[in-house]
Amino acid sequence: MELNRIRFAVDDIRAIPDEERPLLIALAFALNEITVLNKLVTVPP
Repeated sequence: MELNRIRFAVDDIRAIPDEERPLLIALAFALNEITVLNKLVTVPP
């Protein structure tokens, strides 16, 4: 399994327009849920 980590500084988050921040949070949450579901469904070899 490959892990990718993306780190955001506070200034990076503040640079995102206020209208787009909730979308970013929703996308991150959805990606996390998909990852967890994938781990639950995947059968190890």
